Amino acid sequence: MKITLNKPLFFQGQGRRDYQQDRYRIDDNGRFFIVCDGMGGHEDGDIAAQTVCCALAVYFDTNPPENYIITTDYFDKAVLFAYNELDKKEKNPKSLLSMGTTMTCVYIGDNGVLVAHTGDSRVYQIRPKYYIPLNYQPSVIMETKDHSLVQELLDKGKITEQQAKSYPKRNIITKCMSANDERDMPDYNSNSVLDGDYFFLCTDGVLENISTECLCRVLAMKGTDDDKINKLFSYCEGKTSDNFTAVLIHITDGYLPPINLNSTVLNNPQIQQPSYDPEKTKSLINKISDYLERFKRR
Repeated sequence: MKITLNKPLFFQGQGRRDYQQDRYRIDDNGRFFIVCDGMGGHEDGDIAAQTVCCALAVYFDTNPPENYIITTDYFDKAVLFAYNELDKKEKNPKSLLSMGTTMTCVYIGDNGVLVAHTGDSRVYQIRPKYYIPLNYQPSVIMETKDHSLVQELLDKGKITEQQAKSYPKRNIITKCMSANDERDMPDYNSNSVLDGDYFFLCTDGVLENISTECLCRVLAMKGTDDDKINKLFSYCEGKTSDNFTAVLIHITDGYLPPINLNSTVLNNPQIQQPSYDPEKTKSLINKISDYLERFKRR
């Protein structure tokens, strides 16, 4: 692996639901992280979430990508394997007929980090070193776009961000993973990864009380990752109606370039290096400082 991580952290709560439909998986080797939210409007959503979460993990463990070069083609095969496992569940009691789940995953390959998602669970990539008080946006490197009715209405300009928060049908999603149904494939994202970056995977219950701005502010705080995850948990515990689950990944060292999302198989891949040279950059800054000093003396 070309980057190092702090120990990944998580929190989970049931909210005011009668049962827990969220599932998550953290790979012991730090390669992949999965969060699924069984769909509340579908019977046995908890079984769907558990099936997809476990099936993806099994595929990644038993069929790792060659040289850990991750591609969308490889991930598509993992998703199809998970769909096949869902279809096997469909053959069981009739109560399983409409089960479905969202899916989010962060996979750390040696060629980059691939983010996949289906539904309205979300993945963020946050770069706290870019955080500016009262302007959180520069620190948001990536935020997945929900597959939901509300997001479609936002995209069409039919409702505002403020209206979306209380829209009556805000829980309707437009893509999910469900058994014996049309197989919705995930959307993919990939960006360069620098030391200090965080990835945050969460179900929609977390978003009831944690906004993007709040997330950026907390991750930019001084303190340990434990302090930060506990702070985020405190916004949800006792205040959230839905199940809520989140996984926090902190990149502490290294660099990975963005993955070419149009690629399938890479022959003899060469890991791209940063486009800057720290020593040259430092030298350039010193030269500029000397120039400014001479200019001030004139």
